[in-house]
Amino acid sequence: MENGRYFTAKIDPGKHTFRSNDQQSGVALDLKAGQEYFLRVEIATGMLKGHGRLVLTAPEQGRFEVKAGLKPLDEGKVADRTRVSVEEAKFDYPLPAPAKTATATQQQAQPLPQEPAVREVVLSDTPAPTDSQTSLGDAARTARQKKQASGNSAVSNPQ
Repeated sequence: MENGRYFTAKIDPGKHTFRSNDQQSGVALDLKAGQEYFLRVEIATGMLKGHGRLVLTAPEQGRFEVKAGLKPLDEGKVADRTRVSVEEAKFDYPLPAPAKTATATQQQAQPLPQEPAVREVVLSDTPAPTDSQTSLGDAARTARQKKQASGNSAVSNPQ
């Protein structure tokens, strides 16, 4: 997947695990009907090459990033066209309300509604905007680098 691209996928409600080429990380989600989920692919450095790390993004942030200029993935890069769409995402409807949790007695008293398929999941490999929001992983990496840099400068050459 190229930088600055995205695609949407229609996925049935339920538990799913999403992975990229980094087999040591992924995102496990219990998808709810009618909800939108956005996953960003961030490139993490490795020994010989970088690998994609998936990061769950808030729907408001995901919509913003897609509208900010991401382009749909090239059609030739899609293997499963029954679930994956490379059409331009249209957000002409408001964000779905978060799923409400009912108490156990309410759940027993009311029949369960039929759940439609999940509206869409968007994956993108665009890095997060460079504003004041930093991912937890980036913050930890920056702190480690600062600690290593200060540890190296604290060691003097005694002669």
